[in-house]
Amino acid sequence: MERSYLYPEQLGQMQATYDAFVMLKIAHDAGCDLHSDPIDFYCQEFGFQIDIFLQCIERIFGECKHTFEGLDEYGEEINTYRIPLPELKEFFALVGHGERDKYIRKFNGMLKNTCDYYELEMEGVLAGNCMHITLSGSYGLYSPMLKRMVAIKKEIQQEIRKRKQLIVNGLRNLVLLKMVWDRLGKTIDVSMGEHTNIVFSRLMQLCQFDIALGADDNLSFDTMKTMLETVLSQAREEIDNHGKGEAA
Repeated sequence: MERSYLYPEQLGQMQATYDAFVMLKIAHDAGCDLHSDPIDFYCQEFGFQIDIFLQCIERIFGECKHTFEGLDEYGEEINTYRIPLPELKEFFALVGHGERDKYIRKFNGMLKNTCDYYELEMEGVLAGNCMHITLSGSYGLYSPMLKRMVAIKKEIQQEIRKRKQLIVNGLRNLVLLKMVWDRLGKTIDVSMGEHTNIVFSRLMQLCQFDIALGADDNLSFDTMKTMLETVLSQAREEIDNHGKGEAA
């Protein structure tokens, strides 16, 4: 009966190629077009994934500059790369100083990765508008490191969208509150972080107009202002007519 087996080198090729394939999946999920401009993910040897790792970084982040090459005290290769992350400037402008330090510690911690069974290690820091990562060794899995880097970029982008929306939400609330105050001299106790749909509903109810919007209801801000202005005009007219009646 014939038997088949794999050489250790073949197993290494399979591991490396699978690791490279996972990196391409990460790049694809991050929005990279790998259909019209593909990356060859076959690896001849385990540890050769570094080229694919760097290509994926360039596709996702736009650039990957090699800034240092050397050896550590054990003779292992050390390579440092600078990767642009321009979102950091806008992100840090939106968060307070205390939150900034918290996020830097968190992201620097996310950039630390050690392969459980291999020599490859990654450490990194955020500085300026860049990520600086240092790789020690070359024999290991690269996809977990790429996944961490993309997770940082994604979280920063999500936080930027969230915080900008909160600012817009607060400004819209102020506009609606000022409209009511200027016409009726009344206001309601709300938080600037409260959803504009809720604030609009409460102001309309203050003007004796029964409406209850939820946070998921789709009503444009221009429509809100038009509706509120109409109701305020009616309320102001009723107040003025009531005052004239009492005077008479």
